[in-house]
Amino acid sequence: MIEPNMPMPHKRPKRAYAIIHCPNCDNLQLVHWPVKSHKCPYCDDTFDLIQSRVRPIHVAGSPREVSKILMSLKKGKLADESESRFPK
Repeated sequence: MIEPNMPMPHKRPKRAYAIIHCPNCDNLQLVHWPVKSHKCPYCDDTFDLIQSRVRPIHVAGSPREVSKILMSLKKGKLADESESRFPK
């Protein structure tokens, strides 16, 4: 029995979210984690996350947190690509 002043037992999040690289086109994307397979929205390749041994870059319980990190990673990747295309 839980009394009013007792802390609630810790609950694990129902679903986690992760940032991965597509093994085919190497684009960053947000996925539910863990899942067995995923279809890349960029190259339409469906791949098995377990057999392809895709490692998540970042995992969190909140899609908002993972989305913010994904946007900053994509901005950094675009900045790196533009520097390599147009050297000073």
